[in-house]
Amino acid sequence: MRMGGKRRAGWPGVNIVCAFLISGCASFRSGNRIPASSLPPVAPLASRPSLAILAGSEGILGGRRLDVPWQMLKIWREQYAQACLESGCFSRVNLGSGAADLRAEVRITDDARQSFGGWLWLGASLGAAVLTTVAYPAGAAWAPWLALYTVPMVVSDTMTVRTVFTDAGGKELGTITTTEKIVTVMSLPLLPLTPFLFPATVMKRTFHELGLETVREAFDKGYLKIGNP
Repeated sequence: MRMGGKRRAGWPGVNIVCAFLISGCASFRSGNRIPASSLPPVAPLASRPSLAILAGSEGILGGRRLDVPWQMLKIWREQYAQACLESGCFSRVNLGSGAADLRAEVRITDDARQSFGGWLWLGASLGAAVLTTVAYPAGAAWAPWLALYTVPMVVSDTMTVRTVFTDAGGKELGTITTTEKIVTVMSLPLLPLTPFLFPATVMKRTFHELGLETVREAFDKGYLKIGNP
């Protein structure tokens, strides 16, 4: 038991952990939905071409170009490849430059923009982290963070997927560009929605459906040559 004396300042990590535990965040899409009826009919396996996917990416934040972390690119391209396989249009789908009947050179661009409220939220959060760590013991230092989450932090991501289809000899067959906007809001009132609209989950679902949209458009334009001898 502590006997008088000056109270020890709270551990900063407690503030950070508690802040994230009480925060709410949700991502909302612009509405790109791919109904099953719009997908190409599944061709016999023997008549489907194989596909090799080469994927790259770039990030843009406030007009400045940034490198996309490789872990994020890995998730994006895996979702895209899975969508291509599930479409029923290909006999197999490879990530990389292996031998295949068709190649898809995919360029993913994430144009992210943060609202003014987001910068206010970030500045207030950093200030509160310093002040409350000194003024409160570890058990209560998280309390002032509650007020911060009433100011929503809003980030919009415009995801653009540009796919160039070529045949095995390198001849370009056509280009498909698909895009969708995702708006992510961090605010305490959104806490009940977080399990259903968690940003990482929404992003994965978005890339899966952008992949399906790409296949559908490529099929409609005759780029996939499904069923041709």
